[in-house]
Amino acid sequence: MGTTSAGSIQMDLEIKSDLDKDIQAESSKIADRIRKQVDAMSGDMFKNLRQSLVASLDKMNESIKATLDRTKLEMQAFVEQMAGMVKQMSGAQMPYQQAQSDTEPNTNSLTGSKCEGATGNQYPQA
Repeated sequence: MGTTSAGSIQMDLEIKSDLDKDIQAESSKIADRIRKQVDAMSGDMFKNLRQSLVASLDKMNESIKATLDRTKLEMQAFVEQMAGMVKQMSGAQMPYQQAQSDTEPNTNSLTGSKCEGATGNQYPQA
């Protein structure tokens, strides 16, 4: 009685095969559902993160633009102020102009110099 017939073994193998197919099909369905849920969650998560980053970068861009515009206005006011000062001083002689003419080389002093090296006598002889 401990022996089994070939027919019952065949039936057991067919049932096992059918069960394996059903388990595989259900596992695939569950995996697909999980994959879809994870994709939906991560898509929403990254969408919110992306929107937050874009909003932050837009605010930063606006701040930088406002700072540059303010700096531009300050520089324009400074240049206009300097132009006004130069216009007021245009009648007065600036001290550096006289100093420049004092430092110009005197051409008369260069014409009378001797070049000792040209004669080959670099050192005075005793």
